[in-house]
Amino acid sequence: MLADGESISEIRRALRLDRKTVQRFARAESLDELLAKARNRGSLFDRFKPCLNERLDAGHTDAARLSEEITAMGYRGSDKTVRRYLHPFRATRPAQLLSIFSR
Repeated sequence: MLADGESISEIRRALRLDRKTVQRFARAESLDELLAKARNRGSLFDRFKPCLNERLDAGHTDAARLSEEITAMGYRGSDKTVRRYLHPFRATRPAQLLSIFSR
């Protein structure tokens, strides 16, 4: 589309993509370059996972409270990301408790 003379804004509107996404694709020299950057990019959430895991191990499963705690530590993401991360741990927790009490 760029080769056809369309601007970044025109491409963004036509493809319904964010401007930065279109710019990143337009500047890439190859598909490998795009994929390498995507693979090496870590999540902003990653640095808070050890803290959340520690709190989960201590029995704290309230997503809202845990979200508040990591926000105070500098987390800038959404509560929904925290809830999605915690969900599998919270789902297995009742089964773990039943196995402990059924011994």
